[in-house]
Amino acid sequence: DHHTFLNCKTVMKNELKCQDVTTPVVPVPHENCTDFTACGWQIGEWGTCSETCGTGQRSRAVWCESGDPSHCDAAAKPASSEDCSAHAECMFEVGDWE
Repeated sequence: DHHTFLNCKTVMKNELKCQDVTTPVVPVPHENCTDFTACGWQIGEWGTCSETCGTGQRSRAVWCESGDPSHCDAAAKPASSEDCSAHAECMFEVGDWE
């Protein structure tokens, strides 16, 4: 079983030069892309503070955009939690004079 393939290349703009090839051209095997150097960390919005009067913690989602944390620089990973202060529900307590 013989197939004729055309091997073409551009010689000049808008002009192709073709040549008959009697043996099949073996396709070049492809590889999955493994370069994740452009992957970066993504962050969500900060949540509310765990305390309404005083110091607490708040958190946010942090993920690598490729879906695999090993593809992002661990040293550059943003914090997923931090201390916070809230005073919205703080009340003064008035006591007797001493």
